[in-house]
Amino acid sequence: MGMTPHEGPRRNTGSIRFPDGSSIVRPGELDWAPWALPGSSFKLLSVNRRLGAWSCLVRFDAGAKVPGQRYFGDGFVYVMRGSYVSGDNIIQAGQFSVEAGSAVHERTVGPDGLLAYMMFLGGFMEADAAGRAVGEIIDAEWIYQAAAAHGAADHIPPPPRKRAKPAPVVA
Repeated sequence: MGMTPHEGPRRNTGSIRFPDGSSIVRPGELDWAPWALPGSSFKLLSVNRRLGAWSCLVRFDAGAKVPGQRYFGDGFVYVMRGSYVSGDNIIQAGQFSVEAGSAVHERTVGPDGLLAYMMFLGGFMEADAAGRAVGEIIDAEWIYQAAAAHGAADHIPPPPRKRAKPAPVVA
C-alpha cells in the first residue's frame, strides 16, 4: 500500500508532503537563499521543530572564512564538492565530519569552494575570541524564516500558529 500525497506538489518545487509527515524534496528545483555566513547560500531540505533539527545543502565561495561558531547540539557535514580546513584538518569531497555540541570551530573554504549536506541538532551562534556565543541564534526557526523570505520554503510546513491568550475572567 503506497502513500498518496497530502497536498500534491508544492509551488515551484515539485516537492511532496504526505499526510504522515513524510516528504520528497527535490533540491534541484529549490532556489538558493542567502545563508547566515558571508559568501554562502543554502537550500533548506527539512525542519523538525519537535527536535530542533534541520538539514540543508550549503555552498560557500572559494576561500570563504567561516568565523568561530559555538554549537548547541551536534552538527553533521557531508562534503559533496570542494573542501574546507578546520584546525589542522582538511575535509574533502566524500568525507563526513561531526561538529560536537558545545564545540567552537573556525573554518576556511578551499580554493574550489564547498557544496555540503549539513544537518544540525539545535543551532549555533558566532563565537567571540574567548569562545563565548554572541550574536544571533541560527536554529530551525531562523533557517525556516530565511528560506521563506526568499520563497524557498514552500515544501516545509509553516510554524504552528500561536494560540491567542484567553481574555481574563472578570468576576
